Formats: sequence, structure tokens, C-alpha cells
Amino acid sequence: MKDLIIDMILNGEVITDSHPQIYTTGAYLVPLKVNVNKNEKYVGVVSRFNDDSYNDGEVCSPHIISDSVNNLI
Repeated sequence: MKDLIIDMILNGEVITDSHPQIYTTGAYLVPLKVNVNKNEKYVGVVSRFNDDSYNDGEVCSPHIISDSVNNLI
């Protein structure tokens, strides 16, 4: 199972926090702090996937980090 926090650390980036972690059907969500026009905001991002994922009804293996949108699946 891939984990966003581990991927970001390996890529030399820092995630501000990994808690609270929310589980939704098939995915774990964590808060990510971003600056928008010099204002701190938080967004929920998927930190890892669990169980089967689907794309157009087909089972797929999503990735949480990629060099392109097309390589996310």
C-alpha cells in the first residue's frame, strides 16, 4: 500500500500534518496546509487507497503521486 506521506518524504517534501486521518470507503484522507494568496488553507487529500478502486467500471490501481494525470491510474 502506497502512502503519500512516505512518498513526499522520499521526494524531499514535507507534509504539515497527518492527523486527523479520515477513512472514507476505500481511501484515507489527511489535511494538507497550502497557502492561497498568502492565506493558510487546509485541504483534504487522499494519503492512501484501500481495497478495490474503479475507473469506468474497471478495477484499477490508483497512485497517489505521479508526474502526470494520466499516470495516476
